[in-house]
Amino acid sequence: MMQRHARVFFALLALAMFHAAPARAQEAFTVVGKAYCAQKVGVSVRDVLGDGPRLKIASVMMRIGDKVTAKTRLIGYEAMLEQVIQEKMKLSRHTVASNESLLQTALVELKKIKDANREVKLMRERGAASPLDVQLSNDQVSLMEKRIEYLRTVVQSEQAKVEQRQEKAVSDFGADVENKKFPKNFFEEAGIDGYILYVNPKLLPGAVFTRADTDMLYEIGTLENIVVRCAVHEIQALRLKPGEPVDIVFRAFPEKTFQSEIRAISIVSIPSYLQQPSFYEVEIPLDNPDLRIKDGMRCDVTFHPAS
Repeated sequence: MMQRHARVFFALLALAMFHAAPARAQEAFTVVGKAYCAQKVGVSVRDVLGDGPRLKIASVMMRIGDKVTAKTRLIGYEAMLEQVIQEKMKLSRHTVASNESLLQTALVELKKIKDANREVKLMRERGAASPLDVQLSNDQVSLMEKRIEYLRTVVQSEQAKVEQRQEKAVSDFGADVENKKFPKNFFEEAGIDGYILYVNPKLLPGAVFTRADTDMLYEIGTLENIVVRCAVHEIQALRLKPGEPVDIVFRAFPEKTFQSEIRAISIVSIPSYLQQPSFYEVEIPLDNPDLRIKDGMRCDVTFHPAS
């Protein structure tokens, strides 16, 4: 009997010690990842061509690795007649003039309606007009005043749009807005601060591209901030949480270990066949002040799941 009680006591004691013991951190695991630019912009033939029939390159002012700002000119191209006509139409004040004409007509009409309104009121004082006549006349004045207010808003809006298009024409093309003259060559600017990552080998002075071309002309990306992405198996992904520490070792320089933390875990799996297990993309930010890490570099990513 005593032995039976002893066995029960020790079993309960072992169970209590098991539950009281602090949870241990789960084992670390490593997957393969790749570095990407945090921001990357690609410009294709169609992006530059717009509605034009062809794109003839006049100058190329960049090389792979060049540091550029948003306003750096990268390529120059001949201004096609169709493009010039299209840009000139954007600078047209026809819509503004048309609405200004409508506004002036409405102001003249308002004066006539107000004169008639005064006459109706005088007639009412003499008993020659009914209260309804006065009310209808007042309504006409009110409606015309509202129309004039609307037309003034339209004129101001159209005027602002024209001024914006003029500023853009000067900024983008160096256009002479007053005389509606455009330079012989147009230029394409970088649009963002960064580095030239790719230049199409066919992008040379004299090269001609058409609407049938779908080639990428060049790519710009930021390198000071890198994003490491990797695919993690569904079972392992459930163990991870944003903010947990990560060790990263690039195969190009295995002697250095970079530390960071998980920024995001995708809630949607990477597309795969039904029979295969699912993988989820994990994103890890990484500072790159010395630009040592390049876009596309492979690395080993070690996760340290919490308990």
